[in-house]
Amino acid sequence: MLKLANKHMFPSSSEQSSIENHIESLHKLLYCQKGLPSCKFVEKLCQEMKSLAMDLTKQFIFYETKVLFCYLLFFVMLQKS
Repeated sequence: MLKLANKHMFPSSSEQSSIENHIESLHKLLYCQKGLPSCKFVEKLCQEMKSLAMDLTKQFIFYETKVLFCYLLFFVMLQKS
């Protein structure tokens, strides 16, 4: 059971790289904003922030689920003792 818990405790590398890609896109957008009209910059910034917030929400839900899973696993292990 412990192996099962360890396997499911951490997000996949693709989920982690998704967050890193959002941060990189924000960095590029902020660094290169001089070439964009203000309204286009704000629109792109809002889109990227919304997308990042959605992915972060997915990550938090993932961790919340994993904490509940570990709690239940611990409870089951206590019951067997």
